[in-house]
Amino acid sequence: MDRSDLLGAVRRAEEALRSAPPNQCAKWTKRLTALKFRLMQNHPDKA
Repeated sequence: MDRSDLLGAVRRAEEALRSAPPNQCAKWTKRLTALKFRLMQNHPDKA
């Protein structure tokens, strides 16, 4: 998974979080946090 894949996944997760029902917000927030963390780990200079 390269940087553009991760950025796309972050964008999709943010979109899903915006339209998610309240009972799914925590799941999407966790997923988004995990993706951003991975992005920073793999590409600290571009985060």
